[in-house]
Amino acid sequence: MASGNIDYTKIISQSYENIKNLLDNRTNVADPADSTGDKKFVYTREPDQKALGFAGYPYIIVPMPAADHVPPKSLDGRKRQVEWEIKIEVHCSDRGGAEGSSKGAEHLREIADDIIQILSDKTNRNTLRGYGMANIMPNFEPLDPTPIHKELVFMGRMIIPFSKYMTVSA
Repeated sequence: MASGNIDYTKIISQSYENIKNLLDNRTNVADPADSTGDKKFVYTREPDQKALGFAGYPYIIVPMPAADHVPPKSLDGRKRQVEWEIKIEVHCSDRGGAEGSSKGAEHLREIADDIIQILSDKTNRNTLRGYGMANIMPNFEPLDPTPIHKELVFMGRMIIPFSKYMTVSA
């Protein structure tokens, strides 16, 4: 699905696609362990690390957004403030490939910096605002390193809230 405008009928799907398309572009967010750009880098859910097709660390997870209606609404009930957020997770490992040995924490910082940079970029902010995704204020939270399948994984979570006053009924 291509990037596009948000309305009440596609808050979840379109906002997901807009952010995923922005992140799944190696010009915007580089994979520090894959200079060729051939490896799968952005996922909708946690990939199966034990599967033969697992592309390896690092990777980004962009799950489906969560949305909520916020009072007050318009007098006729047709419009209201809608708030939603997208949580982006970044997972990195010290075994991130030959190019990334023992650099999990460093890769996490690099990827998080890239994401903050593209979300702070004036052109990207204007584009997202044009799509109906305004009031971007990303928050980054590093998580404790966690052993997963005998591998130390460095993780961080970014929460990006959005809000828009929109028509919610005919």
